[in-house]
Amino acid sequence: MKKIVLIASILGLLLTGCVETTTHWDTSVTNDTVFREDLNKCVYEANLNTQKGMISEYAANERVKKLRDMCLKAKGYKIISKETKNTGKF
Repeated sequence: MKKIVLIASILGLLLTGCVETTTHWDTSVTNDTVFREDLNKCVYEANLNTQKGMISEYAANERVKKLRDMCLKAKGYKIISKETKNTGKF
């Protein structure tokens, strides 16, 4: 039983490294230039507020995405969809 749990855990970790999520935003409230500026500001602020040396790279990236999304939502943007794809990268 312990072997099955161990194998499942390892497989889960390997598969997590192969998945990439892309978020699509409704930008009809503004133009592309303003959206890009807002996106860059939100990513910059999210990176400033993530202690990358204290957590794993994966956890840091997930935190940056979450903070970025919260920032964009606060600016009035809405998520249209999230697309998950397998990148085949480890």
